[in-house]
Amino acid sequence: MTRRRPKSGGNPPPSEGVGSGFDYGEIVKAAVAAQAATAHIPALVRQELEKGWKQLPNTDPARSPKSWFFDPLSLQYSLGYKDRRYSVTYDTLKRIAGQLSIINAIINTRAAQVAAFAQPYRWTKSLGFVIRHKDPDHSTTPAEVAFIKELEQFILNCGRAEKNPYSLYPRDDFETFLRKLVRDSLLYDQACFEIVPDHYKIPYEFVAVDSSTIRFASDDRYVGINATYSQREGFVPSVPSRFAGLYEGRQYGTATAEGDRVSYVQIINGQIENIYSQKDLAFGVRNPRTDIYIQGYGYGELEQLITIVTAHLNAESYNMKFFTQGSAPKGILNMRGDNWTPEQLEMFRRHWTAQVSGVENSWKTPILQSEGIEWIDLNRSNAEMEFGRWMEYLIKISCGVFLIDPAELNFDLHGGVQQTPLFESSQEWKLKASRDRGLKPLLRFIAKLLNRHIIDQIDDHFTLEFVGLDEMSEQEKHEMLVQQISSYMTLNEARRSLDLPDLPGGDIPMNPVYIQALSQQQQQQQQQAPPPDQGGAPAEGAPPPEGEAPPAEGEAPPDAQQAAPPAEPQYSGLYGVQAG
Repeated sequence: MTRRRPKSGGNPPPSEGVGSGFDYGEIVKAAVAAQAATAHIPALVRQELEKGWKQLPNTDPARSPKSWFFDPLSLQYSLGYKDRRYSVTYDTLKRIAGQLSIINAIINTRAAQVAAFAQPYRWTKSLGFVIRHKDPDHSTTPAEVAFIKELEQFILNCGRAEKNPYSLYPRDDFETFLRKLVRDSLLYDQACFEIVPDHYKIPYEFVAVDSSTIRFASDDRYVGINATYSQREGFVPSVPSRFAGLYEGRQYGTATAEGDRVSYVQIINGQIENIYSQKDLAFGVRNPRTDIYIQGYGYGELEQLITIVTAHLNAESYNMKFFTQGSAPKGILNMRGDNWTPEQLEMFRRHWTAQVSGVENSWKTPILQSEGIEWIDLNRSNAEMEFGRWMEYLIKISCGVFLIDPAELNFDLHGGVQQTPLFESSQEWKLKASRDRGLKPLLRFIAKLLNRHIIDQIDDHFTLEFVGLDEMSEQEKHEMLVQQISSYMTLNEARRSLDLPDLPGGDIPMNPVYIQALSQQQQQQQQQAPPPDQGGAPAEGAPPPEGEAPPAEGEAPPDAQQAAPPAEPQYSGLYGVQAG
């Protein structure tokens, strides 16, 4: 194949043309610059692809869980609700707390500790609750700050400031609400409160409910397809008349009057009095279990302590009878000899009983007859020490299950094996460890309930937290602030943290190392500057040196510019010095 020669008079090839108007060097430079400018695009595309690959797919589930979570053969579902099996009844748990003082002391202590967080933290500066944005990197706007204050007032009032016109009972404040919630949770491991909505389905108020009356509602597949109120006359009592028009004909377990699925019921005297959806009622369990025969209920501390509670009640009953019935005398008075007539022995017994008998006939001394008079001591045993150790063991076990230290209940018990950290007293370390084990999880549990059922229903961008448990005292805060000022903070930065105005000249930290370095630098600059009599600035009105033009009007002489004092060094980080 032959090449075709260019026609005469045509344009020469680019390599042969001279002055054709194209600068191929510039074209190459532009191409290289464009390639360099777009070199990062493949890397960005790769990052976006990797990011998209790591994201969870936004798809619907393929099916529902196949596992059974409740007993499918339980006959209790025919009653319309799921009750607890193989557990202590609610009435028994109430009586235990009423009869055993150690349980009451634990519950009252925890309720008082949680109630201390019922105020906003910005009021107390010690213990309280805060409402903040869920994103820690988010800068709160003034409008959001005002909204947070409204949410704080909503929590303080347990609802809107206006009273519910449909309610006949006064509303609790937040402290009372917390005390009720903690007591129910520690008694039954079940904390419940009702959420009353407004016309826009937003929470208007929330009130604590007797948790012992709340049960899980039965599902349709457990009670039958046609199990309505009217068709279950043989299983449960007749529906109250005030519910006849509201629920008649509705399939129980399908929906409430608002169209939501029924999740909980309220049982009073064995009869369903109210039904709730998950939006209407908060149901919280601290110790959940997967046992299908428990029907989803919790495992409360009192249920775990049922054997210890029984032993404690028996020990206290034995101790009370020990003083009231005189069943354990201190000793025996043996009258020796046969020269005591029955009349004399009976007279001596009456005098002895009248003079030395204890309160309510306690410590009654048996009197026997033999040769002479002899005192037989029955108190030479270690039964008292054994009884004290047994009671101490029971108290420790009860406090251990409730995750509270006996020192918080004013029980000074010994025999612990915890190691005390350096520079902390044993009592201080025990109280701190007890709060970390028991109080913090309880506060997180309550905050989770309030966030899920109250805060998220109003605005899910915010969250409620209980803070201040690890807060330092005012003296500790002051000492830390003094150390910060003497190391890396300026005085004005410290004043801004306390909402105080700035002071003139307070932007330099009071660090002695920084001040010494700054003084040395200033001394070096002063030493390097020439003195005025050696090459300094010429006198005013003197002619300029030879070979130099006179300075323009308004311009300083060159020597004056060189002899100008150095700029003040600026602080740039921890102990850092940077010339201006």
